[in-house]
Amino acid sequence: MYLKKGKQTYEHLIETSYDSNSLTTLTQRKEQEALTQTMFAMVEDLAYLVYEIGLIQTKAKEVITMGGKPAKQAQKTWDALEALRTDLVVTTGDNYVASAEPELRERMGELYSNIATSYDRVDGSLKSNFELISEEFTTEKTRFVKIMDKDVKKFYKALEKNDLELPVVKTKEVFLAKD
Repeated sequence: MYLKKGKQTYEHLIETSYDSNSLTTLTQRKEQEALTQTMFAMVEDLAYLVYEIGLIQTKAKEVITMGGKPAKQAQKTWDALEALRTDLVVTTGDNYVASAEPELRERMGELYSNIATSYDRVDGSLKSNFELISEEFTTEKTRFVKIMDKDVKKFYKALEKNDLELPVVKTKEVFLAKD
């Protein structure tokens, strides 16, 4: 640490160390931090995935409204992406008589909150919950890739064939950048 008073500069080294009387060990704390960072990255990935889906769906809806030859493929694309989006982020139910099971976004957000705000070690139930959510998210990302390779690819070809503009998708870095 440097302290400057007038023309004089004073230097003093401050050593910090992990509290040996803490309820968690340094290793457990590092594990909690790493899991928090992993969850944060997953939440960002989910946000970007939903952004991509929304952009493509907007273009598909535009083409469906116009009608014509590409409308049929646009509808197939919109339906496939809507089914995926619903599984990822849309919680249904009327919140009065009954509510639906929380979707991936809600479960991911709750787990992230539990891990990030805890000062205790990450227990087995949180770890197993993380593994389940991570596995489900990986499955849904694979599903998205398959939709992109099949339905969206055909949709984009139909757009090009009819001289229609493709949707402009920002890169993940641009999407996540703070304005």
